[in-house]
Amino acid sequence: MRAPLLLAFLCLLLGFGWFWFTGEVRHSDIPAAAADALTRGSGLSIGKTLAIFAFPSWGVVLARLVGFAKVALWAVPCLLVLAAAGAWKWRHHTPCRLLVASAALTLVGYFLVPFDQGHGWGYRYFHGAIVCFLIVAVAGFNRLSNLVGQHRATKFVLVGIAASLLIQFPLRCFEAERFVRPYARTAAAIHAIPKDIVAFDWRDAWYSADLIRNDPFLEQRPIIVSIFQLTPAAVAALEKNGTARFITRDDLTRLGMFTTRRNDYARDPFQLGRGK
Repeated sequence: MRAPLLLAFLCLLLGFGWFWFTGEVRHSDIPAAAADALTRGSGLSIGKTLAIFAFPSWGVVLARLVGFAKVALWAVPCLLVLAAAGAWKWRHHTPCRLLVASAALTLVGYFLVPFDQGHGWGYRYFHGAIVCFLIVAVAGFNRLSNLVGQHRATKFVLVGIAASLLIQFPLRCFEAERFVRPYARTAAAIHAIPKDIVAFDWRDAWYSADLIRNDPFLEQRPIIVSIFQLTPAAVAALEKNGTARFITRDDLTRLGMFTTRRNDYARDPFQLGRGK
């Protein structure tokens, strides 16, 4: 019973500490503009904080279940088996129960977060808690050694590591390259255009807002900008100036971008955002 109470106390302490910190920043001696920048959107009221949570839709439920499958698919093949065995062996030990509770709360808690994880290899929302599985898996290895012998248990782990290095690792490299290649190709083509400004509408392609990357001092040309929310007069002024090049949706398609027109930044996480 002590483990759940300790976990609840730590959660309350963290929440209280965040509100205390933002309040101290507001009333400190630093300039008001800096304080506002630090605390803007940080949830200074309980209402604002709770607004980021929502009861899960079927889409969110499916996305989180797929995310948990990613944990298994991206980890060493034997990790989840050993972690489950270790959790059962150490189920009466408080440290183990805290680790299991931490992992479970992370998995379950994100069912109440309606936002997609965006870019991320594997299940990015769970990366911070994967170490819980690693620690508990050590106990799982001890339990497996007791059941089948240390030699066979070691062979099981080594086979899993070999499969991870020889099968999973090359496969993930291939998948990552296939996903990133259209963005790298498009970014190189855009930065090679001999104009002062290159403009496009980031709604024309999946996550094409990632292509808007400029020298922080804006000394290098071209400067990449988005025409989203620009007035027709502003777009016409850019066209008349003669120093801007406009990238169309057809241009992005020819470069291999995954083009699906949307009127906002929301994306369907079940549409694969990869080049055609």
